[in-house]
Amino acid sequence: MKRTIQFALIICICVCSFQSDLYAQKKKYLIEEEEVIEAAHKAIEKSMAEGDFKKFAEKSEIKGSYIMDITIKNKGEVASVKTIDRNGEIVHQNELKDFVISYRFPFKMQKNKSYKFRYEFKF
Repeated sequence: MKRTIQFALIICICVCSFQSDLYAQKKKYLIEEEEVIEAAHKAIEKSMAEGDFKKFAEKSEIKGSYIMDITIKNKGEVASVKTIDRNGEIVHQNELKDFVISYRFPFKMQKNKSYKFRYEFKF
């Protein structure tokens, strides 16, 4: 009886640990500049449709369009954001800029590499 319980516990632990490995997603590793920029655009577009950017826009009631230069580095971290043009309030521009700086892209890149791209946020 004691061995049966121990065996059942071991099976449960193994199944649970295997299942958690399935759900742990690793960030995609990108090397080429073109694929990094394309992935960044897709990540923002997806987030604008159904993710963090959409929630931010709804919460902030942001309106207008904002063109920004975004520099990303290492593990998808935003290194810098510069506003190029805006068709909205400056308060919303600053809120958006702060939000973009805190955003993490769902991919990794080479260490000591950074890539700059331009994106137009339309709300």
